[in-house]
Amino acid sequence: MTGSLTLLRRLVEMQQFDALHEACYSLPVISSAEQVLLALAQAHLGQPETARQTLMALDPATLEVDARVDLAAVHLRLGECDAAQALLEATRPEAPDHALLLARLAACYVQHQRGEEAIPLYECSLRLQPRIAVYQPLLRLYLQSEALPQAEETLAAADLFWAGEREHWPASQAALHDQQLRGLRLELWLARDDFVSADAWLDARHAELAEDDYCGLLTGYAQRLAERGRHAQAEDALRRGLWHYPDHTDLYQQHAELAELQGRLPQALALLNRALHLAGQQQKMTLPLRLKLASLATQGYPALARKMAEQAIEEAGALTPSPEMDAAQIGQWLAQAQVALAGVDAQEQHYTDAEARYVDILQAHPHLVPALQGLGQLYMQLGRIDEAVALFGQVLAVDPARGHAALINARRFPQDEETLIRLETLARQPGLFGPVQPGLLLQLAAAWEKRKDYTKAFTLANEANAASRALLRYDPVAHRQGSARIRHAFSRSLYEHRRSIGNDSTLPVFVLGMPRSGTTLVEQILAGHSQIHGAGELGVIPQYDRPAGTLGASYRVRTPLPGLCGRSDCG
Repeated sequence: MTGSLTLLRRLVEMQQFDALHEACYSLPVISSAEQVLLALAQAHLGQPETARQTLMALDPATLEVDARVDLAAVHLRLGECDAAQALLEATRPEAPDHALLLARLAACYVQHQRGEEAIPLYECSLRLQPRIAVYQPLLRLYLQSEALPQAEETLAAADLFWAGEREHWPASQAALHDQQLRGLRLELWLARDDFVSADAWLDARHAELAEDDYCGLLTGYAQRLAERGRHAQAEDALRRGLWHYPDHTDLYQQHAELAELQGRLPQALALLNRALHLAGQQQKMTLPLRLKLASLATQGYPALARKMAEQAIEEAGALTPSPEMDAAQIGQWLAQAQVALAGVDAQEQHYTDAEARYVDILQAHPHLVPALQGLGQLYMQLGRIDEAVALFGQVLAVDPARGHAALINARRFPQDEETLIRLETLARQPGLFGPVQPGLLLQLAAAWEKRKDYTKAFTLANEANAASRALLRYDPVAHRQGSARIRHAFSRSLYEHRRSIGNDSTLPVFVLGMPRSGTTLVEQILAGHSQIHGAGELGVIPQYDRPAGTLGASYRVRTPLPGLCGRSDCG
């Protein structure tokens, strides 16, 4: 019995859950400890309800210490962190030197944002029994707390341990740990602002790594640079990768995301189109790229967005269940494609079609957040506020951050400070957008304003605006100089000497521009002339002036009466 449990737990350590699942079912008689390991395999293989059923017949009080530690791992995998922590803390007095117990208790503390308490637990666990899967989270905690000497020492110890351990691991898991250690090495250099060493080390890795490993390292490096607000350096790293591997779709996709963040929509669309073309040539799944293109193009390029969404629906409908993708996953892909098309319907003001599509999706997938949020936003647009708020409440139950953000937009603010503090913690988690999420910070500013804490509101708003400005390539000095040159070139004397020059046509004049770009002001200036009448907002202008197959501004024309000056804000 002990020997079989040792082998089964070794499969857990190596993340071989398919093999663990098969091994448990092949046992002639399954003990309580083995039943816990079977539940752990089921939880990791995407069968949470089956895992819970497997555990129903067990009494935790009758389990030995090792089995209770394994049971805590099941709770962690099922998202039941409080249950896992309570079980481990209750068991710890019986086994104060149980290395795996300490490591899993530390993981609970990390999930509860108690990193300072997790560090000594991880350190003690490694002294008792080194594990590669314990070195890595400890390294991340050192980096987060800026304990760089300890991080350097731990990385050296991890490298030494892994050099002797690696050959005993399956190739796929060994490669995964190799990649994680390389990423942590880069993070350590970045924490020291030692970009020269990081770049030199990356260049050296090109000669020894396979294409996918090298490009994965580069995308991880670009992600870490972006998290520190160094988006230009992140793009440079991706361009270096594309110079070596010009057909690697992941590099194009991440480059497109960076371009989108910085407001360069045409470039982002071009990069995604290139990735889509290459994925098709390489016979890879193109569905995620089509969905991303549809999402990106919805605002300014609805024809392209509709085409991508319809193609995504067609591609998802043609998928068949396989070992890599079951029927439920295929259903999720199809639902996401339908959500994309509903978003295009809403953008093109086909509100009835959009609503019907969202309702159909939610009947089949009642907890699909993009559908709940999309329908909620549609109801907001139509003035059906109570229905929108009800949908955002459902989003809140599935994804608290997105739910609260949507409710704040609907002027439904959290009533307790604890929720606001928790949301601020989420807003400060680094991502591709940078060290903070500007949008969520602005929403929190509105919530604190509602509570009449204006100092806190202004602090958050200023921080959000500063973060947003960092993503924009705007030079106020250059802008002022350009405006001064325009004023100088088009002075009053220029027009006083050209009174007889002009066009006496009575055809309408259109003022075109992005929303909030000054089109109203220009219209008012023109309408100040005695012979010009301002016609106000005339709607968006059509695509008939765009060459087929090109990406240009999306507009629709409504021709006013001769002699009118019309205004249209273009997306």
